[in-house]
Amino acid sequence: MTNVIHEPAFPDFLFGSVASLQRKIKVEGKKWANQYREDKTFPTPLTASMPLEAVVLMDASTDLVHEVAQWRIYFVRLFAGAICQSLDWQNYEQVNVDFETHTLKFSWGALDALIEHVVPNSINNVSRRIEAVLLFWEPLSTLSYLDKNLQPVNLEQLLSTHFGHLLEMWGVHRSDDIRLDLKKTIDVMRKASPGVVQDKVVACLLSLSQVDTRIKHPEQFRNQVWLNEELAKLEQPAYENLTTGYPPDLLRTLYILDDSIKN
Repeated sequence: MTNVIHEPAFPDFLFGSVASLQRKIKVEGKKWANQYREDKTFPTPLTASMPLEAVVLMDASTDLVHEVAQWRIYFVRLFAGAICQSLDWQNYEQVNVDFETHTLKFSWGALDALIEHVVPNSINNVSRRIEAVLLFWEPLSTLSYLDKNLQPVNLEQLLSTHFGHLLEMWGVHRSDDIRLDLKKTIDVMRKASPGVVQDKVVACLLSLSQVDTRIKHPEQFRNQVWLNEELAKLEQPAYENLTTGYPPDLLRTLYILDDSIKN
């Protein structure tokens, strides 16, 4: 008996030239905003089946041929912005939370939220996004992805690139099965005590501070008492954003702390 591979399905507002998608998300964004304004929900979009091995563009920086019609998943973020704009940016943070909750039900929404590392990258949020992508593993694994380099990769390679830092932070040994590795990481993170979580954050900040040549006071970051005190001063969402080890978030905090140190 032959296994049936289900084709992935993405909404129409993610396929086209850049100019056509800019028009599509503006129109569709107004529709979604109107429904949200009425009852705080979003519609279920019409989707189109994608051919197996279709290439999906993940990042605007490597989208070099704007005139060609392609699947451009990075437009999900622009679409969320179009909805907020149609709502005059009122309560936009809650709108974005509700948008993610809704779109995690679909393969394209789950993949976008995970790969875009949408703030806040808390343990709860990242775990939920990983679980959503794993649910759609079969259809998503039939596609190729053009991310921040010019060579298409498969789903395993894409997630290995984006979440190697997560596995390293949480001490999960890399195997030849990224799905199993991510499942283990979710389990470890969710069971970790607040103290263990903070130790992981401190270790990541310390490690980065010693190798990033832009840090002016690397010796100060070796003072873990001071580093723990500085972390305690952060607002809870800002701190939680560091708990999954996404390097840009960690580096941003490092630079802020470094600049605050008096010579």
